[in-house]
Amino acid sequence: MVANVDILDDLAAEYAALDSVLSELTPDMWAHPSLADGWSVSDVVLHLAQSEELVLASASAQAKDNFREGEGDLDELMDRAVASERGASGADVLARWRKASGEVRATLRDHPPGEKIAWATVPLAPRTLATTRLAEHWAHALDVTVPLGIDYPDTARLWHIARLGQRTLPYAFMVAGEEGGPVHCKLTGPDGELWEFGNADAASVINISSYFANKMIPKRPSSLYSLSKGALNSLTKSLAFELGPRGIRVNSIAPGTVDTAMRRKSIENLPAAAQADLKAYVERSYPLGRIGQTSDLAGIAVYLASDEAAWTSGGIFAIDGGYTAG
Repeated sequence: MVANVDILDDLAAEYAALDSVLSELTPDMWAHPSLADGWSVSDVVLHLAQSEELVLASASAQAKDNFREGEGDLDELMDRAVASERGASGADVLARWRKASGEVRATLRDHPPGEKIAWATVPLAPRTLATTRLAEHWAHALDVTVPLGIDYPDTARLWHIARLGQRTLPYAFMVAGEEGGPVHCKLTGPDGELWEFGNADAASVINISSYFANKMIPKRPSSLYSLSKGALNSLTKSLAFELGPRGIRVNSIAPGTVDTAMRRKSIENLPAAAQADLKAYVERSYPLGRIGQTSDLAGIAVYLASDEAAWTSGGIFAIDGGYTAG
């Protein structure tokens, strides 16, 4: 089980996976636009090198309360940092990242477990900070690989990120000024393993269904997937009845098509004519004229998990741009 793998070992594995990609890039690939708006592939790796160096500075007490200096939000600060050092060759950027990332793993391993390290908004324990580094490297690896058409499969290392997300959701509620409660998550990992976090008696259970439970896409076989999501919707309603007397609410979110790295890559592999047909189909079929972003799902998830939804249970919430309305 991935839960038994030390986060520092998985961080090293993520570094190695990204290194295997970066070591094969040509100069043109380093200059290629990434998925990070306004950044090239080289800029993304420069940002990773800079942020790894910030970890080292924070761990050595060179940073005080956090690493922010100057005005602006965190994204603006990081963008300015990249702009200030842009222009090095891909080989030089790679060497800088390799040096910093190698030192980060050793630094986090040797840092006293009970001594937190200053970071962006709050100090973090060494292994928690390692998880955030794993998350950032995985996310930015997709910024690099997707536009270049390079395969970068999801792995069981994502377990650490999912677990951190579940554990820190109450803090996110607090920052947003919302009253949250215990969070229980059931997820299926990339290898099919079931990941379960939190108390099963959490006051709110949120299942992730799909519009495929109710509406199909022409010429796209999906009977088994649709069956599973239809069953999940039925389970949601049944559990709402069964668990309601215990004060547990059960709901489902049923997204339409959402823009993800996996979807973008699958589209990029299609012929140009097929991409044009798909774009026309989306514009024709979605009343709001576009597919969803992951951020489109965040609001309903926060609502269902919060006390604002104290009398909401048994619902199947279609978040699909109006696709299933007709």
